Amino acid sequence: LPSMVTAGTGNVGVRCPAHERAKALLQAAAVPVAAPSANRFSHVSPTRAEHVMADLGHHRILVLRATESGCCDVGIESTVAKIDQAGRALVILRRGGLPETVLHEWMQREGAEFVLKQPADIGSSAPLAKVPQQAPGMLLTHYSPDLPAFLLRLNSTARQSMSSSSAQLPNDARGSLSVDHAVIIDFGGSAAAWASKCHAYRDLSPHSDAAVAAAAIFEALRWAEGLHVNGARCVLLPSVLVPNSTAPVGLNSEYLPALADRLYRAASGRVIGVAQDGMLTP
Repeated sequence: LPSMVTAGTGNVGVRCPAHERAKALLQAAAVPVAAPSANRFSHVSPTRAEHVMADLGHHRILVLRATESGCCDVGIESTVAKIDQAGRALVILRRGGLPETVLHEWMQREGAEFVLKQPADIGSSAPLAKVPQQAPGMLLTHYSPDLPAFLLRLNSTARQSMSSSSAQLPNDARGSLSVDHAVIIDFGGSAAAWASKCHAYRDLSPHSDAAVAAAAIFEALRWAEGLHVNGARCVLLPSVLVPNSTAPVGLNSEYLPALADRLYRAASGRVIGVAQDGMLTP
């Protein structure tokens, strides 16, 4: 295989789409199809044809409309797993639309002799951009909007995702960035108290349904970055994982790890708080 297909890793990933339009395209091609993601490198993933054209419309491309609604069914990308023959393990490289619980149940049901290995913590394992990536979406900064994004720290007991770090505000915003400059993307109403005070507000799922939020997150990030023309200066994202907790949170909680992964990378792991006067504080 050409090194361009293996990204210099010596491995190749095989995607088996479930969507009828994607399967029809592969059948019509009658050859293996290798293609990059349909968005700018590290930018927010597309879930609509309009998103693809916004990023790549200056190239000569065609986009298939897959559904009447024009939107992807799942939202977040596929789960990427690697077969480790020597270690007799199925190693998850990227969390995605197929939760680990489903993979684990399948392995138990089919009598697989392999064990399922979870991905390492992002903060300690994100590879460098110049190092060959085993899978897409593994860099610390990924799925990022064109506005600075941060995970929102509401209080000392707020939900935290993975090993976040304190935010570094842009030089021109230090001491002057407040919540009324921010677009807040929420989950389960955790930041609803700031809804009337921020620049714009959207809740991915007021009922804390992780599957609904996962389907909506990329659309919401692109909506948020588009508000810069109206004066928005940053995006505040929800922390959706509760630390040291084994209890399910909300509906379809098996999608929470993948959702948290996308939010963490969109914010590059940066966390920010809001003071009582509305000023944003690292």
